[in-house]
Amino acid sequence: ENEKIECFIKNLDWKNNPSSFVYKLTENGIEKKGTILNVKEFGINIATKYVSRTVFIDESSSFLNSLSNKRRAELKKETLFLKVILEGEANLYKYQNSDTKRFFYNQDNSKIEQLIFKKYKDSEDKIRENNGFRNQLFKDLKCLNKPNLKKLKYNTKEITNYFIDYNKCKNSKITNYKSKKEKRDLFNLSIRARANSASITISNANSISSKMTFDHAVGFGLGVEAEFIMPFNKNKWAFTMEPTYQTISAKGKRVLGDVELKYSSIEFPIGIRHYFFLNNDSKIFVNANLIIESSFNSGVYNTKTNYQVLDIQARPYAGLGFGYKHKNKFSIELKYHTNKEILGDYVFYATDNKTLSLIIGYSIL
Repeated sequence: ENEKIECFIKNLDWKNNPSSFVYKLTENGIEKKGTILNVKEFGINIATKYVSRTVFIDESSSFLNSLSNKRRAELKKETLFLKVILEGEANLYKYQNSDTKRFFYNQDNSKIEQLIFKKYKDSEDKIRENNGFRNQLFKDLKCLNKPNLKKLKYNTKEITNYFIDYNKCKNSKITNYKSKKEKRDLFNLSIRARANSASITISNANSISSKMTFDHAVGFGLGVEAEFIMPFNKNKWAFTMEPTYQTISAKGKRVLGDVELKYSSIEFPIGIRHYFFLNNDSKIFVNANLIIESSFNSGVYNTKTNYQVLDIQARPYAGLGFGYKHKNKFSIELKYHTNKEILGDYVFYATDNKTLSLIIGYSIL
């Protein structure tokens, strides 16, 4: 109805174009839902803008194992929220989902059309490209300062730069929404110290007398965590890597005599983390890790003779963590390691190993 409403929109920092969004008319009001059918456009501050339009779009997959055998764009009529990238005499829009990315354009208030690009397989099963967008730009948006269209690539950076150059050539006022995004903290580097507590039982399928029980194994570790923040969903997702040196020791019992566990290793955890923001300074997080470990100077030894009874070689295992971070500087995490098999080279031995770690971190970057 062309009525502009100032309201509170739940900003999910969408990676893929949404089909709806949640908003409130007042800060403490009732949540309502806006859709492509009842909202003409919506925006958040001056950083994000979507418009609802009915367009023809080629939804052919970009995944190599799902490529079409047709060169021609297979256009279908759809009503979508298009993300506004740039406004001027010539406007640029983008639509993205899990396996496709498409750019659209128009001039002033003319009909919005897709810039055609499609990967496909020819009759010999070779991958080809339909770069029809270059002809469209040459026909509809050519100016004296245009770049070499034969080398123009179908990506956000190059397409956006082309539209900027065109609008500048036409002396048109430009609104570039992409450039107005807030500065992001996309990488963190932290020093992390940990205390480990483990309950370990080693059993042998062929010998009851070889069973070993270590009731209270304690150890310490020091690692460096690299955290890469995903550039979508308001910094809530991250990829982590954390090389960690750790050592653990414990006295144990068995029928054949007391034993001692000595265990030193370098861990190489890789994982995914999700944040839940409490306020501007505080957030909690959960993460899951796959951990590959390389041990050295490690084994189970006879306490009296110091003879090595078993050598230790750990297999990959998983870790689950829950933590809190303050001001992106200080963190504390409680991590539980799933059963950690440390006797990977032995056929008849098995380990029941439950480990809990308390980790304190400080971000230096």
